[in-house]
Amino acid sequence: MKAPSPSSECDKFQILQFVTDRLDLEQTRALMEHLDGCQDCASFLQTASVLRAHRKTLRESLEGAQESGHLRRWPWLPRFRIAWAMAAMVLLAVVAGFWVWQYRQRTQLQLASLAVREKYPYVGSTSRGTDPQEADYLEAMQKYSRDDFRGAEALLQEHLSRHPAHPDAQFYLGVAQYRLGKLGLARDRFLKAIELAQGTDSEKYHWYLAHTYLRLGKAQEARQQLRLMKEAGGVYASMADMLLEKLNSLD
Repeated sequence: MKAPSPSSECDKFQILQFVTDRLDLEQTRALMEHLDGCQDCASFLQTASVLRAHRKTLRESLEGAQESGHLRRWPWLPRFRIAWAMAAMVLLAVVAGFWVWQYRQRTQLQLASLAVREKYPYVGSTSRGTDPQEADYLEAMQKYSRDDFRGAEALLQEHLSRHPAHPDAQFYLGVAQYRLGKLGLARDRFLKAIELAQGTDSEKYHWYLAHTYLRLGKAQEARQQLRLMKEAGGVYASMADMLLEKLNSLD
């Protein structure tokens, strides 16, 4: 994902760079335009500027005390002023860290808001890689159909311990884990299903993998899956295209 431009979206990093004189003329002009219409960023700039000025004043006072000989009369003075300088630096770091955290949280929430929440319906079609009538698989899918995802997860794991090359079982286990919030495990199951399917009827695997990446905050990986579906031109192509547009609008 591209770094946000200060002229279109709040960017506390560039404000800190401005305070420390690290922006070029074009970046400074864009930031000034943004500050004209953003009270939040203007307040942040004021806080950062005050802290930087306070730090500079403390440093100058300490240097002046050294030159005037006050340090010999009050030996505790350097420790006192250094403590205040350190406190100002810590406060600035905390403020900057908070805004970085807030920006990342907001970005992840925006990505997660695009992700599907519903399960993929099980229609009882024939299952590749194993006997579709095997009891534990059918029982697992009954639980899945009733939204008993924990029960389905346990039975599908047992089934896959005997039939690891069953892509649909890998997929439905991934969806169950997706619904349970086990996103890392779900991602691994979808990847395994794609590997086993070898391009045959695997669009739904890519679709749920893309949404798993969105919930994980991995925009680039989600885009890659969506582009694959769009280029394939299958039943998910138009939905992938629309989701790509929404995802790109967040940049």
